[in-house]
Amino acid sequence: MINTINEFFSTCPKNFDFVSFDFSKGGDPKIPMESELKLAEALQVLPSETQSLISLRQALTLHQAHQLSIFSVRMAILAARTNSLRLFDAALYGFIIDDGFDDWRDILRYLSIIEDCANRIGIDFGAKLEEFKNLMGEELKKTVFKGYLVRPPEMRTVAVMGFIAKGDGKELYYMPNF
Repeated sequence: MINTINEFFSTCPKNFDFVSFDFSKGGDPKIPMESELKLAEALQVLPSETQSLISLRQALTLHQAHQLSIFSVRMAILAARTNSLRLFDAALYGFIIDDGFDDWRDILRYLSIIEDCANRIGIDFGAKLEEFKNLMGEELKKTVFKGYLVRPPEMRTVAVMGFIAKGDGKELYYMPNF
């Protein structure tokens, strides 16, 4: 697992940030990178033991945690494009490893895209997050359950969080709305 995560980090380009959500249809890097698919596969066997997650989290730098957040959003988009529940779970595992290192305001914005993707493939986002709750650290739980899910649905939309969803199916991408 550690080797796969490190391979992912080593292949992330310097521009692996908001542009990585495929804002322009030809976004760079395109979704998915090969290392993202490998990481998504490895995350399917992520140990649910708390100590293993704590060890992974303690080894992360702030930059790496941010890269995992971006990975999570990108995998949620790929899950929506391909109607893959497996990839959606990988997106949430990446988000859980990150454990809320990013600024809570950024996390809320990421969650809006991830929830939009969940809705597109018929996943009850709140129920899915409940399934993963025990794997989350306390700060992330607070942000997710007391900062995001308590909001009415109309206050969690991608539009409210500053994005526009474009395209559908395999053509889905998100653009900033500013």
